[in-house]
Amino acid sequence: MPTWPLWIAAFFHSGAVPTYAMKERPEEPTAQHHTLGTVSTFSFAVFIIMAFSPNTLKSVYGWVPLYQYNDPELKTRSLGAKGGKSITKKDVVGVYESESGFKAKYIFRENEKVEHKLNDFSVTSRWKIVGNEVHLSHLISGDLVYPVNVFRIYPNGVLSKIGEIDQGKRKEFPKEEHLTYKKLKLKPSEFPPPPVQEQDCLKCRNIIKFPEGDPCPPCPKCGFDLEAAAAKLQRSALPFVMARQGFAEAQLELGQMYYEATNLVTSYTWLSIATLNGSAEAEKTKRAVAKKMTPEQISKAEAQAKKMIEEDMRLIQKK
Repeated sequence: MPTWPLWIAAFFHSGAVPTYAMKERPEEPTAQHHTLGTVSTFSFAVFIIMAFSPNTLKSVYGWVPLYQYNDPELKTRSLGAKGGKSITKKDVVGVYESESGFKAKYIFRENEKVEHKLNDFSVTSRWKIVGNEVHLSHLISGDLVYPVNVFRIYPNGVLSKIGEIDQGKRKEFPKEEHLTYKKLKLKPSEFPPPPVQEQDCLKCRNIIKFPEGDPCPPCPKCGFDLEAAAAKLQRSALPFVMARQGFAEAQLELGQMYYEATNLVTSYTWLSIATLNGSAEAEKTKRAVAKKMTPEQISKAEAQAKKMIEEDMRLIQKK
């Protein structure tokens, strides 16, 4: 429903009442004239509030007169909309506070992390620009989880939540349910620092402090790199699983890993199994490894390969 009639009614009522009172003014003002003066003053005050601070009336009426006027989508095009300015990271980065009366805040950072604060509760998420929208995905233990919140951002600094995407299905919110957040004008020195998280060094037990959501840096005391160790463990675990399923490429990779670790017997064992699975590269590598082994080591490796195949036939893929 358009709200401009409320403007007209309040304006003319505030002017019509005193005009009538002037025509009928007696020598001594009556109680009726005092009442008309009070109503006129109140109507004029409502008109001024509606014109300059419409959100003030929300606590009284539960809605905002001239809401459609204040709706950023009607006031200006969203960034990235057809024919408008495209969205940049600079447009998004900043601190946004809720315009709905509750204490909610979003802090969008350069590293595409965002903190959502509601009263004393805080959660770190990840944001990215998708077309003419800003998508926010929640993080739990470093993993992205649904739903994805969908926002539009406007040149006047308003961020509006317009819907969400859950398991690939998009849901648009009705306009009256859009949550809006106003971008605060802050100096660089006033921008809140990122929250800090702590991690024990697995080697020397030193406490490592770093920004929440960022990868753990190497320990400043002993140099141990937790992220690199975790990645290496993950990389080494996958070939073991695939090799047990009979994949020659994984078996070849294990043979090369053990060769680099100077475990020639185990290297030759996995290269032998990969060769049986038809890997020409494994056969070539096995011959190179054999040149650095003693006959006893080769016999031991061949016996070990035979025993592994007998115990687990999945090591050899069926032709």
